[in-house]
Amino acid sequence: MAELTAEQKREQAMAQRATSAFAQMGSGLGIGANIYSSTDPFLSFLETTNPVAKASALQELNRSLSMQPGPAGFDGTQLEYLQTLMRRGKFSKATTPLKGGMIGPGDAAGLDAVIALAYASNKDPLTYLEDYNATLVAKGPKQQDTTTKYTKQIQTALQFKDLGDARQYYNDAYFKAYGQYPSAELDKKFQDSWNANVLTQDKPTTTSTKTEFAPVYDKSSKPVMDKATGQQKKDKFGNLVFSKIAVNQSGQKQYETVSTGRSVSEGEGFTADEQKQFLATFLSENYPTADFNVDDIGGAAKSIYDGIVELHKANYTTPPPFAAVSSLITKMIGTADDKVQDELFNQYSADIQNNAVTRFNSLSSVVKPGENAAKYIAPVLANLSNVFEKQITIDSDIAKQVFNFKGEDGKYRMPNEFELSKFIKSRPEYGKTSTAINESINMAQSLKNALG
Repeated sequence: MAELTAEQKREQAMAQRATSAFAQMGSGLGIGANIYSSTDPFLSFLETTNPVAKASALQELNRSLSMQPGPAGFDGTQLEYLQTLMRRGKFSKATTPLKGGMIGPGDAAGLDAVIALAYASNKDPLTYLEDYNATLVAKGPKQQDTTTKYTKQIQTALQFKDLGDARQYYNDAYFKAYGQYPSAELDKKFQDSWNANVLTQDKPTTTSTKTEFAPVYDKSSKPVMDKATGQQKKDKFGNLVFSKIAVNQSGQKQYETVSTGRSVSEGEGFTADEQKQFLATFLSENYPTADFNVDDIGGAAKSIYDGIVELHKANYTTPPPFAAVSSLITKMIGTADDKVQDELFNQYSADIQNNAVTRFNSLSSVVKPGENAAKYIAPVLANLSNVFEKQITIDSDIAKQVFNFKGEDGKYRMPNEFELSKFIKSRPEYGKTSTAINESINMAQSLKNALG
């Protein structure tokens, strides 16, 4: 693979810097996946669909598993144990060394499948992989677990067990947003606001479910008769009983799922979306200080501001002071929808990028939507500086003429190589360069030799 140019490396670093804000917010403020569904890092990864938040969830999963030792008898971490089981089960095609290795984006699809299959089987992912791998070496097929299962679900957004849980989450989210914890007064304000919202909500909906497994009989086998009645027996599900249960091609016995349950509707409650927006709005409206400045904040707010600064530098405009963009930053923090948050930043970026094209008219013929001006300007400035043997900046007269060049048809466009060379040699500054001086000396010497 060819080594990246300096410009490509700079653009890559800028992209990583700009997205760090969204990754940080996705993991800290619940923007993206529904943070109220679970604190399980596996579920958080599975339920996240936003690409940036997905990468953050994968990073968090890697971090948490790499900090835990593997099971007894396994020399490695939980992360290495998970990778081993995934590779044995063909869920991952990775061949990188396990020690110090991470689950990469290329294996994310396999990990998604493992987590989904595991929780569909009422197992955690590691247990599911252990059982699955065991079937690959077992002498016979692993039979389905047909024990009766009971579940009870409370469908309410009051996911926090009590106010203490909500306060803990709010304090953590506040720190990740601004790099500091809320004051005692602000914490009390949050408690009062939270309680006021809870009191206005109805009770939740409760659903109880009983799941059983009815055998699918092999009707080609012998019917089982009831000696008392002389009739063929029926099981508790009302099905006629035969001597054998049907099996599939792998020899696994076949069952049909039978679920019964009841629902008690008592109102919607403080819904998940309402909780999510409540916390996001409270964070946005109660930022650390009235003087919201870059020296006093950190966290996601600082990351977003850093991304804005890099955006302006990449389009040759002066970065605004923090106060000038604080409304955009707090609006992004206060948006619970990750797509809306992305759109807010994209709209701001488009305005800055479009402004660059109006200042450097020649770029209108080459710059594509979403691109920064530096992609085209930086290489030209570097070339001009090399030719003129001095620093050529975007504000110099030379640069202004190059990036506002008109063709013979009177339309703005970037000059071609011949036109650029002609322009360079027409500039008085070129005559002072070592290249021009050497050209003059060589020409004089050639003329002297020709004249004898």
